[in-house]
Amino acid sequence: MAGWKYVGAAALVAGGMLGQASAQGWVAELEAHDQGSLDHFGEALALSGTSLVVGARHHDIAAAIPNSGAAYVFVETAAGFIEEAQILPHDPVIHGKFGHSVAIDGDTILVGAPDARVLGFPEGAVYFFHRAQSVWVGAARIEATTPAIGDRFGWSVAIEGEWAAVGAYGDDAAGFNAGAVHIYRRQAPLSWVLFAELRPEQPGGNDFFGQAVALDGERLLVGAPGEDSVALDGGAAYLFAFDGTSWVEQKKVTVASASAQARFGEVLDLDGSRMVVSALHSGILGSQQGEVYIFDELGGEWELSAQLAPKEAGAGDGFGWRVDLLGDDLLVGGPRFDGVLDNGGSAWLFSKVSAEWLQIRALHAPSLDPNEGSGSAVALGPNRIFVAGYQDSNSVLGAGSVQVWSRAVLQEHHAFCFGVTCPCANDDAEGGCSNTSGRGARLSASGSLQIANRDLALNLDRLVPGQPTVVLSGSLGAPWMFGDGLSCLNLANAAFLAVPGCADAQGLLYVGPNLFDPAAEPAPGSTLYFQAWYRDPVGAPCGSGFNLSNALGLQFVP
Repeated sequence: MAGWKYVGAAALVAGGMLGQASAQGWVAELEAHDQGSLDHFGEALALSGTSLVVGARHHDIAAAIPNSGAAYVFVETAAGFIEEAQILPHDPVIHGKFGHSVAIDGDTILVGAPDARVLGFPEGAVYFFHRAQSVWVGAARIEATTPAIGDRFGWSVAIEGEWAAVGAYGDDAAGFNAGAVHIYRRQAPLSWVLFAELRPEQPGGNDFFGQAVALDGERLLVGAPGEDSVALDGGAAYLFAFDGTSWVEQKKVTVASASAQARFGEVLDLDGSRMVVSALHSGILGSQQGEVYIFDELGGEWELSAQLAPKEAGAGDGFGWRVDLLGDDLLVGGPRFDGVLDNGGSAWLFSKVSAEWLQIRALHAPSLDPNEGSGSAVALGPNRIFVAGYQDSNSVLGAGSVQVWSRAVLQEHHAFCFGVTCPCANDDAEGGCSNTSGRGARLSASGSLQIANRDLALNLDRLVPGQPTVVLSGSLGAPWMFGDGLSCLNLANAAFLAVPGCADAQGLLYVGPNLFDPAAEPAPGSTLYFQAWYRDPVGAPCGSGFNLSNALGLQFVP
C-alpha cells in the first residue's frame, strides 16, 4: 500500500495580515508545498469537519508524466492550517487528471481521475484512501466494469457514510454520451464493492447524465446538462433514493423557462430537503452569465423557491461554476467574473432570511490576479469559507491557491430590495426604483461592522440632486409598493437613523460615521436593515413625489 500515499512535511500555513482583507474575515492562503506551473491547485475542493481536500489535476509527478495530478489534505489546528498529506496515484499516467474531482467523509477520501488508462485509453478511474492516525493509505483503485474510451468515469464523485457515487457522463450503454452513475457500498474501511449502475428512466444521447453528483444520506442528486425535454441542452437533474433494497429514481427536475444550451444540471448540491442546481449558460445578460436555482421539498413535492444571480452579474461570468449548500447558506463560485479584474473571478455567499434568499457578500481574493479564476471551487463549513483560484499566479504561474475566510468575523452586508417590480415599470436592478434621473438610488456601506470601531458609514448615490433624504433603520418587512418605489422595512417599527440631509449636485449623500448613540448600539450578532427615503418632486416617473433606495442588511460583530 505504501505506493498509494505520500505524507509531506506538516507545513504550517501562515495567515498574516493583508490590510483590509483581514478585517473583512480573511484568514489564510493555502498553497501546495511543491507547487508547480499550471498545476491548477484548487480545481476541486471537498470539506469534512476540519479536513479540506484540494485537487490539482495538472500537477506533474515527474517531468515525464505531465498532468498526472495530485490531491492535498489540509487540516486546521489550533496553530493554523497544516498540509497533512499529498495524495498521489500509485500508477500515474500522462494526462490522467487525478484530482479533477474529490470527495471526503470523515477518514475516507475519493479522488477521480477521469482520463486514467484502463485498457490503454483514457476511460477513467477513481481511488479510495483511508486515514489512520493522520496517515493516508490507498484503499482501492476502481474502474467501470465495462470500461470504454471516453466514459470519463470519475468526472464527478461523492461519498457519504457507506455509499459512494461516481459519475461517468460519457458512458454509451444507453446511447452516445447518455451517461451513467456507479454506486459503491463500503464493506470495510478498505473495501468498496459495486452496488448498482444508475441511468434515468428515459435516457437520451448526449444527456451527459452523471456530469455532477451529490449525496446526502441515502439520497443522490445527478445532473444531466445535455437533457433535451425542455429545450436542446436545456438540462435536467434527477433525484434517486435508496429504498432499503435498491436505488430508485424519485424525481426528474427541470426548469420550464430553460433556454437552449442553458445546461441546467452541470453543477449541483443536495442538503436535506433542499437542492441547488446551476445552469451555467443561462442568464438574461448573455451567454454563460450563469444562474442558480434552489428547490425545496414541501409536502413531498419539490418546488422552485429561488432563482439567483449576483447583482453585479455580467455575460460570461460562469456564475454557478461550483456551489456548496449548507442549510440556509449557499456559496457560489464564478471564476470568469470581471468585476474586479478580467477573469479574476469571485464567490458569493447567499443566506435565506425569512422567505427570501439574500446576497450576503461577494468574496474576492485579497491579492487577486487577472485570470486567477477565483471561485473555480468552493467549500462552505460552519466556521470557514474556502474559495479556490485555480490559476492564481501569486507564487508560481498558474499554480493555484485557496483563500480561507472566517464566518465568525466575516462582515455580512447584503443588499436587496432592488427595483425589479416597481410601481409603474420604473425598474432598475442596480438600485431602488428609477427616479427622475432615469436611475434608482443606491445604498451601500463602508467601514467596519465591528461595533467597537464606530467607523461604519452609509453611502448613497444616484439620488435627486438637492432633495431631502432620510435613512430609516428597523426590521425586515415584506416588500410593498410605496410612492415611486418599494419599501422592504417594517415601517411600524422603523426609526430615523439621522436627521435628514440633502443630496449634493451629483446626487451623493454620506451618512456617518458614529451612526449610533453609544447607549443604543446594536448587539453583537444582531442584524439591522436600512433604506433611504427621498423626495423626487418634479417629473417623478409615477408622480408620487418620493422614492426609496434599495435596502441594506448589516450583521454586527463585537
